[in-house]
Amino acid sequence: MLEKLFRFKNEKGEDINIIDIILGGSNAKDYIYTMAEAKAINLIAKTIAKTELQVYAKNKENGKIEKVKDDLYWRLNIQPNYYENGTEFAYKLATKLLVNKKALIIMDEPYPGKKMLHIADSFKASNTILYEKYFSDVVISDNEDNRITMQKNYNINNSIYLSIPNQFIKTASETYKVNSSKILNTVQKKYIKSNSLKWKLKKPRRKFTT
Repeated sequence: MLEKLFRFKNEKGEDINIIDIILGGSNAKDYIYTMAEAKAINLIAKTIAKTELQVYAKNKENGKIEKVKDDLYWRLNIQPNYYENGTEFAYKLATKLLVNKKALIIMDEPYPGKKMLHIADSFKASNTILYEKYFSDVVISDNEDNRITMQKNYNINNSIYLSIPNQFIKTASETYKVNSSKILNTVQKKYIKSNSLKWKLKKPRRKFTT
């Protein structure tokens, strides 16, 4: 399993096993944990990007909460802005949330009635508790890394703030390290053993003279 997880091709198309490169180093485990975490984040983000983001709203006629396909649904799943489709948007959102433990979606209206959704690359959040949070110095970028700093503050009326408790991620990470430690130790010992110099001693024959 580890061999498949850490195998890739270089620019020449040659198969490279990252374990062969780093297992001999003193920080081997840290490298492997980091790469495994990156692989996991990529897999989770891709899975989320393939799912439908559902939107619910209260029906004004019967008062029930029902699933709707309104403008917000279209923006989340089809075309959130001019430079991303729904799949790219969801992947970027999931990645930001898993890596940074927080993510901010801002709603911008460049033209009347034309709302766009953007995922912030960086932002500053207020420390207020009793009052609503506001977000400033929001930076967004497109797929070609063109960046712009928004010249306005955002609040709950024109943004969506998501966060994951640090303790949840920390516990999951520690559990992974504990469960995989024995496997990595076994792989490392096997690697060292198979790549160490081997000497074969040959007992010299006694010569008899007559």
